[in-house]
Amino acid sequence: MAAQYDLLIVGAGPGGLAAAVAARALHLRVVVLDAGPRPGGQLLANDTPILDCPGLDVATGSELADRLRQHLERLGGHVRVHAPVERIDGDGGTVELAGERLVGTAIVLATGAAPAASVCPARRTSRVAACHRRPDGSVRRSRASRWS
Repeated sequence: MAAQYDLLIVGAGPGGLAAAVAARALHLRVVVLDAGPRPGGQLLANDTPILDCPGLDVATGSELADRLRQHLERLGGHVRVHAPVERIDGDGGTVELAGERLVGTAIVLATGAAPAASVCPARRTSRVAACHRRPDGSVRRSRASRWS
C-alpha cells in the first residue's frame, strides 16, 4: 500500500524546507524527500553569516538549514534523506523511491540549483561585489569596500 500525503516535496534545500513549513502551518500532511545526506541544499555551501534576512541571526548557511529543519519538525513535518526519487508521475500524484511508492494530492519540485562557474576571471574574494559580461565580451568587476 502506498503512503498517502497532501503534499510531496522533492528537494530539501531552502525552497523545499520553506514549502514544507508553510504546508505544515496549514495542517497538511507533508513529506520532504532528498537524495543527499542532510537537508539544506545550497545553504550547506555557504560558510558566511546570513545578513540579508531581517530578524535572522545565523553564522552559516548550514545553521540556517538546521533551523529550518528543526522548525519543520516542531510543526510535525519531517525530511527523509538518502531518499533518491526514481520516478515522478505528476498526473497520478505519485513519487517512487527504491521499493516504495508515495501518493500525494500535489507534488512540489524544489530540486534546487547547481553551482555555476563565475564569469569573473579573478578568484572569489570578499572585495568583489559583482561581475557581469559586457556585450563586447569583456568582464566588468565592481568592487565592494571591505567592512571588516
